[in-house]
Amino acid sequence: MSLEKGSSVSYKLVIGALLHALLGFSASHYTTAFNPIESLVKDFANQSISRHYNVTLDAGGMSWIWACLAGANALGAFVGAFLLPYPADKFGSRDTVMVFENIIELLAGVIQFVAVTWLNSVELLFVGRIFSGIALSFAMYVPVFLSECAPISQRGLFATISFLGIPFWNTIGATVGLPQLLGTADLWKWILVLPLIPAIIHLSLTPLFPKSPKFLYISKGSVEESIEAIIFYHGRTVDRNTVLAALDREAQLGRSSCNKQYATLREILKTRHLRMALFICVVANCAAELGGSDIATQYSTGFMTQLGVSSETSAWLTVLLLRAPACIAVLAGTILVDRCGRRPLMLCGLGMGVFATGTMFVSGLVSVSPTSSIIGVVGLFCSLIGYYSGPSFVAKMLPGELCPQASRSLTSAICFGGSWVPAIVEIFGFPPLQQSIGTFSFLPLFALGIISFVTLFIYLPETKGRDVDDIIGQWVSKDFDQEQTHLLKPSDKLHDVSSGYGTLTTRKSF
Repeated sequence: MSLEKGSSVSYKLVIGALLHALLGFSASHYTTAFNPIESLVKDFANQSISRHYNVTLDAGGMSWIWACLAGANALGAFVGAFLLPYPADKFGSRDTVMVFENIIELLAGVIQFVAVTWLNSVELLFVGRIFSGIALSFAMYVPVFLSECAPISQRGLFATISFLGIPFWNTIGATVGLPQLLGTADLWKWILVLPLIPAIIHLSLTPLFPKSPKFLYISKGSVEESIEAIIFYHGRTVDRNTVLAALDREAQLGRSSCNKQYATLREILKTRHLRMALFICVVANCAAELGGSDIATQYSTGFMTQLGVSSETSAWLTVLLLRAPACIAVLAGTILVDRCGRRPLMLCGLGMGVFATGTMFVSGLVSVSPTSSIIGVVGLFCSLIGYYSGPSFVAKMLPGELCPQASRSLTSAICFGGSWVPAIVEIFGFPPLQQSIGTFSFLPLFALGIISFVTLFIYLPETKGRDVDDIIGQWVSKDFDQEQTHLLKPSDKLHDVSSGYGTLTTRKSF
């Protein structure tokens, strides 16, 4: 393990993390925006289909249409996860989250607004929701970007700070749709373009932030630019040689594991330490979605209504008891992630998710009464608190902490995409399953949650304050160790080079 000597909290990195949190995750608004305006969206969909196809939907048909509109965002995020490696590898994590993500989000907002305002097209609204999901998937790379930029000792702090944007924008999405604000027949269309303002601001700030030191040094081989980025993100007192030495070790791990600059899936699966990192990241990201948080995010209003809570009270409970506490949970996570570590937060959050799905299952077994309402609300509350207190941000941080630069973007794409599979199944399947099997729809989540908890309890390492090469060293095979002894050719060994920043120890060739 190596920590950067002389590193201190850079005010530029603090400001950057807060800006990425407040502006970079505005696509999360679309995740909860439809929840409080469910009846308005259903009326629009029914009217659009009736006008274009001369068909009136029954309750079952409307249930499927509503599930498709709600789930389109998750479907788009699944697609976006597999589009992610191209901009991440070619242009770097900064441009992925500040340029590509915001352009896609602008396109999503315009498409949805036009669909509702002028074209009266539920199909185009679905397409717009797909694009908003792609933007959200790109935004999930923000913690990876910040983990590439931050000093090792502060990596968890800044990656977690960025995740404040998710509950923040989820809360805005759930709040602006209240009837007292924009949740009316005349005004709900403006909810669809609200995130465009932060997207434009975030896009315009791109030139102010250098690309990550890891991308510049390992992927581009630009020592001078990487040093400038290190100074920007770590502060002028940082020991640059120590940082460059850590980047060198990570670069060697990647180059010795694959034939090209970036690892292919085949190379990842053939190399034990890359394969183990991929396995843990996929399980962690999928497990984070098994606590019922997607149901709480998308369908909390309807779920509470079925338990006997009035629709207006359900909307307010969603904001006051679900969305606002989620922000507090992430704030607590920023304090605990570098004190308690990633592993305890991840496992505690998953355990709370298992408890939540079990509680929601029990609430459906009780006849509709104040008791069933209380049990159901407790389940929803524990679901979101469990998710945001650890799994939400720890799972997204893991690719940046377990994977060398060569395999990071592809591993991120696979695990981010994999995490949307259970989310899509939940979002698309929950309304129809609730109609057919009722509360038993929670049992698969409960069982899978227990399995994933046990798996991560066995395999998940603690990554707090550790270099990538230190963390994955436990999985490096003996053959790989022997290869490492012959890895450095004489021309590749460490030597001193002069630059505008003084004499630095680095490698001669990339």
